[in-house]
This record gives sequence, C-alpha cells and structure tokens, in this order.
Amino acid sequence: MPVSHVVLVHGYSVRSLNAYANFPALLQAEGYANTTIFLSAFNSLDDAITCDDLAVALEDHISKLEAGAAPN
Repeated sequence: MPVSHVVLVHGYSVRSLNAYANFPALLQAEGYANTTIFLSAFNSLDDAITCDDLAVALEDHISKLEAGAAPN
C-alpha cells in the first residue's frame, strides 16, 4: 500500500481525542501505519477561535504532511 496520511478531525464541541474511539485501530488493521494517522487536537470551544482559524490550522497541518514534515 502506498504511503497515505489520514487526518481525523473531530467535531466542533469535542473535548477529547477519545471521540475517535477505535478509528485509528481500524485503519491500522487495514494496513495504515500508525505514523501516518494523525488525530487533530484543537480547542474549538474558545470563542476567540473562529471556524476560519480552524480551517487555516487544518490547511497548515495538511501542507506540512504533504511536504513530509511532522506536524505539531
């Protein structure tokens, strides 16, 4: 399987990465390496953070993946 990255993005009011349940394990069972699965972790409940801010952060995250850099 070619190297593919999977970015899981949680919903607006989610407070925990536990929201992903066993999605990462299911992806690994399908052959995705743990190092290619990224779980988003951002505070979406802060009123100072807008949807545009979240979109920019996600775009930056994906750009780093495409460039081969490890996103933070």
